[in-house]
This record gives sequence, structure tokens and C-alpha cells, in this order.
Amino acid sequence: MNEGIVCIIQARTGSTRFPNKVLYPMGDRSILSLVIRRVGLSRAVNRNIVVATTLKGEDDGIAAVARSEGVGLWRGSESDVLDRYYGAAVEWRADVVIRITSDCPLIDHEVIDQVAARFLEAKNVDYASNRIVPSYPKGLDTEIFTVDALQQAWQESRRAYDREHVTPYLYHSGKFSLLNVPYEADISYLNLSMDYEKDYRFLLELYRRLEGGKDRFTLSDVLGVLRDQPELLKISQKDGVYEKFLSYIEGIRRRA
Repeated sequence: MNEGIVCIIQARTGSTRFPNKVLYPMGDRSILSLVIRRVGLSRAVNRNIVVATTLKGEDDGIAAVARSEGVGLWRGSESDVLDRYYGAAVEWRADVVIRITSDCPLIDHEVIDQVAARFLEAKNVDYASNRIVPSYPKGLDTEIFTVDALQQAWQESRRAYDREHVTPYLYHSGKFSLLNVPYEADISYLNLSMDYEKDYRFLLELYRRLEGGKDRFTLSDVLGVLRDQPELLKISQKDGVYEKFLSYIEGIRRRA
């Protein structure tokens, strides 16, 4: 399944909202290490992983984590992340790239494999993800695209926003064949990514209840914890999320 597929994880320490967040601890390792290991559980990825960080000295710690985890490392532009991705893809001779961001410690290998399988089955698709029409929680974002499409975006896109966020040109330009992979229900209001310190506190509490699974836990396990302890959502989620999630759980119970 993984021939020619390379997973590129973008990471840097210079976040303005929560600096150094990917080097914060979760369990006995850094968040970046956890992301690498969880992505490595994917059959599609099969440890074909490259961490793409910046050339800045402050990101030497990220480079050290990549080396300690035994995965590839590519260093490039801080602001032109599209260029960073393209450089990594060329260096590792990828035919297909899976894009993951390092601030998603609960990234699910099963979700990665579902998106990858749908992409490969379709054969004529340039780009697939589970976020074109959001239904998965934020923080399980998985994108997969051909290197030919990535190269075209790299050559043609001019907007700073497109180059910073890597893939918008692929799904907004109208030049590429797209595939959305939905979840069984719309729970996109849940935030399982880490933008602020309060998100870290929330995810840390979730992880403490999940780590008995030796990092192999899935979205189903996460939802099980939140079903049993929905008050955890009050640590970081936006107004109304707690009530929406209770309604979602009640709907599941009624259908059971």
C-alpha cells in the first residue's frame, strides 16, 4: 500500500500563540515524538516519515527529535512551507505525499489509512482529505496528494497564504481532482489540535486516560473517554461544544 508514499510532518517552534508547543511533554516523550510514533503505526506510511522544519537555530531541537526517532529530516523556509514540502518530497523521491501537522498528538493511524485507501482506490484523484467538507474533529486532519500536483502548486501559487498553508491552491484553484473522506457524523466542532496552552491541558488529560493503549488508541477510544467524562471538554472547547457533544452521545444511545 505504501509504495512511493512519504508522510511529511511539518514542525517548528516559532508559534506565536503557543511557542515550543511540539516539544512539550506528553507521557514520557515530546508531542513531536508522539506524533511521529502514532503516524508510524499507519500501514500506508509504514515509517516512511520526514519531519520538515525550518533552517532557524531555534528549531535544532525539532531536528534532534527527528534524528532520535530515526526518521527523515528536511530543513527549509519558515514562511514558504509549500517550498519546504516540495523540497522534502523531491529529496525523498516521493510519488505521493501524506501531510500531517505536528500539533495533532491524537492523530489516528486508522484515519490516515482510510483517507489513503480512498485516495489510492480512486486512482484518478490528485488530492484527498477529510477536511474539504469538515466532519472529523480538528486535529485528525489528513491530506494526501500526488507529487505532480504538489509541483504544480509550487510552480503556480503566488499568494503568501497558499504558500504558508501548503495545500489551499490544490483545493481552491479548480485545477485538480478532489476527494473528500467524511466521518459517519459531523463532529467537526470538537478540537483535538493544540493551538493554545489550554488545548495542551485538555489533550494532556485525555492522553492520561488513553496511554494504557501504548499509543495505539484511535478516535473511537478518544470519543469513549469523552462520552464517559464529557466535563473534560470544558477545559478548552469553544462555547456550545459541550452541549453539542452531549446531544451527539444521546443520539447514539437512542439508536443503539
